[in-house]
Amino acid sequence: MTTTLETPHQTALAVPAGDEPSLADIMEERNLAKRITFAVSIDRLAVSDPDRVVKVMENRMKALESVRMGAVKQTEPHDWTLNQDKEGHVIATLRKSGCSKVRKYFGISSYNIRPEEVKITTDPESGKQIAEIWGDGVCAMTGEMILNVRGARSASEEFTGRGSLSDLKEAARTNLENKVVRILSGMTAVSLEELKSVWSGTEKSPDRCYRGHGYGSSGERETSVNLETLKTVIKAVALATGKAEKDLLYEASIYAKNGKKYWAKEYSDIKYDWQINRAIDRLKEKYAEPVKKALQPAAVEPSAQERQSGDEEPGL
Repeated sequence: MTTTLETPHQTALAVPAGDEPSLADIMEERNLAKRITFAVSIDRLAVSDPDRVVKVMENRMKALESVRMGAVKQTEPHDWTLNQDKEGHVIATLRKSGCSKVRKYFGISSYNIRPEEVKITTDPESGKQIAEIWGDGVCAMTGEMILNVRGARSASEEFTGRGSLSDLKEAARTNLENKVVRILSGMTAVSLEELKSVWSGTEKSPDRCYRGHGYGSSGERETSVNLETLKTVIKAVALATGKAEKDLLYEASIYAKNGKKYWAKEYSDIKYDWQINRAIDRLKEKYAEPVKKALQPAAVEPSAQERQSGDEEPGL
């Protein structure tokens, strides 16, 4: 039996529990970052040998820059959510999937988790349950610590899983862990320029990141990732392999749910960011070269005026 691709409400499947950082999370993390302290003080070293302190700090900054670039380079566009303020300034915030990749580069860990059992309270206004947990974090790379970080999720939020109490508790713990990673790695608010710079020369682009606050309602963000990108990729793979586009679309979009299989018969059946990202990632795993070429930014031909300006490279 042929069944076309199911397109459920985005918040039900687009992000795992506790993954999408809320606007309140972002503001809280930026404030918490001001409270970062050093696990190991260099005050005594500064007094006894100030020249050595300068060298230590210079080497540390170089090492941190290399680690940060390496960590960001390992992330994918779907590991980030773009948020835009009223003035049009855009920042990228690391998601759960990205936090798990970045954590190991910086040696970030959480500890002193309390209470042992996630605390459950009731919101007096909405009557919904709220899960809360607290913890501290430390970064082995920088020696920095952050104390009293709160992880919390409310049952009123749509991205806390199936709605069970265990899902709510797990989402709160995930929220805590992700906050610690983002704060200590400095990836709560990353500029688009940094992402573009680190991803330069690859098929990765901020254009394929998830859209968050400032990009309209969730319904308006459903097609924020350009479907034309997926079409371009499939056409390139079809050209390289001789396979039919229809078969490649099936291969990239099929998934099973509740014992049934779903896939896209037409491009118009794909309506969500997560579907596009998943389809491209699947094709990339199997057809790396044609996908990579398809996602590479197109070279811009110089205009006639530029060609006459004499600034171009001389012919060989």
